[in-house]
Amino acid sequence: MTDTERGVQPAAVDRDDLRQQIQAKYTDVALDPGHGFHFHTGRSLARMLAMRMPRSMRYLRAR
Repeated sequence: MTDTERGVQPAAVDRDDLRQQIQAKYTDVALDPGHGFHFHTGRSLARMLAMRMPRSMRYLRAR
């Protein structure tokens, strides 16, 4: 059964507005990474997802 057959419709999202908001959030994170944003990033996210780091990354310190 397809999404359409299930009655699932794409969300009505203004893609340009969404793109602008995402870029603004990434800019905020880049300029102030210690701010305490509500989403996980980088190495801590990788640990949470139980992803294996490449050998070259194992010796880097998490900030």
